[in-house]
Amino acid sequence: MYTAMKNLESSGFVFSEEEISHMCTEEWSKEHFHTSKPFMKRYILGQTDNKGADGFVRFKSGHYTYGKENVLISKEWFERQRQYFITWYESLRG
Repeated sequence: MYTAMKNLESSGFVFSEEEISHMCTEEWSKEHFHTSKPFMKRYILGQTDNKGADGFVRFKSGHYTYGKENVLISKEWFERQRQYFITWYESLRG
């Protein structure tokens, strides 16, 4: 999963600000990956930590850049979510 997201970043893939706003919500994550934790968190150098709203570390510490948007990606992944991620990822490549 992280390799796939890094590949998107390396290829110059751009998510819109609106898409990222959606992916930073629990609702979007529930709908797409069947998880209750947000998939992304906006990242601002020197200001953003890798903790969720509950204070627990929920995001990988390295950030990803998609266009002008910097984000952290959730580290809350389980095998049962793999196919949901693959389906979503493949839909991006179109």
